Amino acid sequence: MIKTLLTPFLVALALIMASTLSHANASSAKTIGAVKTVASVNEQVVSHVLNWIKSVKNLSIPLLQINADGSQLRGRMDIFHDGTMTDTTTGKMRLTYDDSPQYLVADGYWLWVVDTELGSQTAIDLKDTPAWFIVQPKSEIKRHGTTIMVTQASQIDSLYRVKFQSQSNPDDGFLILWYDPAENRPARWEVSDQQGGITTVLFEKPIQNPTFPKNHFQKPNFDG
Repeated sequence: MIKTLLTPFLVALALIMASTLSHANASSAKTIGAVKTVASVNEQVVSHVLNWIKSVKNLSIPLLQINADGSQLRGRMDIFHDGTMTDTTTGKMRLTYDDSPQYLVADGYWLWVVDTELGSQTAIDLKDTPAWFIVQPKSEIKRHGTTIMVTQASQIDSLYRVKFQSQSNPDDGFLILWYDPAENRPARWEVSDQQGGITTVLFEKPIQNPTFPKNHFQKPNFDG
């Protein structure tokens, strides 16, 4: 049952904001951004959120995932990035769930969809996934870009709401980040797929500077 619930979200998270792999341009710089003519973008909100992304180093964030059908799963998102504001290295990320054989791991180059029960793993260019907006090199995080764009940014009550979409295929889905400026952390994500299904991920208070196991951000070697 868990596998059935997880798979659509893992695939959606891996593919949202990427037009398709055939449209990917690995040689071009991938940056967060939006065209200056977008009227619904609050520049102060965007600046605050991008500054938080630049400051991210080592975090472990417990989470509760609420699927489109109302079912719930607990897990955590781990982020590893020792970079500074001008760093040119890519960070790493791992999204795991309690009592599940499936997880996502971003090793700095690829986003891997892993199933330890089946012994399978699928690779997607990390630059073509939403994970890139957190783990990309600090020096590449910019307001205006061509691959991932901010289409909306506003303050709603005490939270900042920022919507990210693919510039080439905005109808492929979107990622909405709700950020708490008072606590300086993400509050939740909302991920939409092409069919309009919404998966919500609620984040709890991050654990700062956690210790991660060896090879935590590497795909498993199922070949022995």
